[in-house]
Amino acid sequence: MTLTAPNGAEVWIVGESRPITWNRTGSIATVKLEYSTDGGTTYPNVITASTSAATGSYTWTVPDAIGTQLKVRVTDTADASVADASNANFTIKNRNHQELSIVY
Repeated sequence: MTLTAPNGAEVWIVGESRPITWNRTGSIATVKLEYSTDGGTTYPNVITASTSAATGSYTWTVPDAIGTQLKVRVTDTADASVADASNANFTIKNRNHQELSIVY
């Protein structure tokens, strides 16, 4: 199984609906989706405990977990050793976040 999105460098906004996508191999029936805010050291945040693996997609309402070290992990619910995570960190920003540039 391979997670295809978010896979790193994306910038997602709190409250948006974004697809988490994966490619499944074999006969995996259901998957668990979790996210990390510490670059993948831990995955304490459950997105969904079980969703169909065959669909290859889950629509996620981006949480208020503002940061730059987020990753998502997809895991076979029947075999936790079958899993994949984002290859690199992605970012969640506040909807009203504005970049400030100072020109001298």
